[in-house]
Amino acid sequence: MSQRTKGFLLVLISALSFSILPIIGKIAYSMGISPLNLLAWRFVTAAFAIWLISPFLVGKRLIVKKVDLLHFVLQGIIGYGFASIGFFTALTYLNASLVSILLYLYPSLVTIFASVVFKERLTKHRLAVLIITFIGSLLVTNIFQATSSPIVWRGILWGILSAVAYSVFNLYSQKTTANAHPLVVSTYSLTAMAVFFVLLAPREEFLNTNPKGIAIAGIIGIVCTILPIVSYLAGIKLIGAGKAAIISTFEPAFTIILAFVFLKESLTLLQTLGALLIFGGVLALQFSKTAAREVQLEDQQNIGL
Repeated sequence: MSQRTKGFLLVLISALSFSILPIIGKIAYSMGISPLNLLAWRFVTAAFAIWLISPFLVGKRLIVKKVDLLHFVLQGIIGYGFASIGFFTALTYLNASLVSILLYLYPSLVTIFASVVFKERLTKHRLAVLIITFIGSLLVTNIFQATSSPIVWRGILWGILSAVAYSVFNLYSQKTTANAHPLVVSTYSLTAMAVFFVLLAPREEFLNTNPKGIAIAGIIGIVCTILPIVSYLAGIKLIGAGKAAIISTFEPAFTIILAFVFLKESLTLLQTLGALLIFGGVLALQFSKTAAREVQLEDQQNIGL
């Protein structure tokens, strides 16, 4: 299996894991858990779980330089931390469709920023795929129906913040995973986020969270946090932030399918069309002639190493 294919599969696993998040988040809200408290318990359980496994999997590589540790902490708080705040807060104001599409502004931002910051070539092929998958995201998240209802601008601003912060997380991840194992990066980033959100969450509410609420947060922490972050960072290391961002647009399609199966929500014709556009766009990215040439170059470079 080529490095590119491995990266594709890792980002796909990440997208599937992340796609469960809105559904479980809504359940947590129905139990009376506030966004900050949910995030605090989410990252506390995630940090606890990752410290149980990372010493066995990466060993001495957990010993890092202070400057690298600083990068890991900043990546977690500024990138994923603020993205989480924006997403979960926006979810309290807006319906899931609109929040999802606001978050999925980030592939466009990442691809553009990556071409500027990391000098990644913005080929016509990648630009075309980006446009196709973005249109698919518009359709699959039912944005056209969402705009017919009253719009809460505060929620939109939080959603845009989430997209911008997640773009920073993507770009920062390309830097931090260049010389460090993804699990090492995730361990310190999640720990930093746990401390950050415990300090932000209302103290009394955090300490008095009922067991069911902690269990829900635990599921989010492991299934929707550790698994997708580690797999996504590993995918970025193999294929780069721009391509990973495009492939991750599978996430809204997965969310729609899971909502149909578990919540009995039906797909509209436009949503079905959007899902087809996303799958078609990602497959075009994966199996195009351009991609094949890039795989050959990557394999040659790997042999040279």
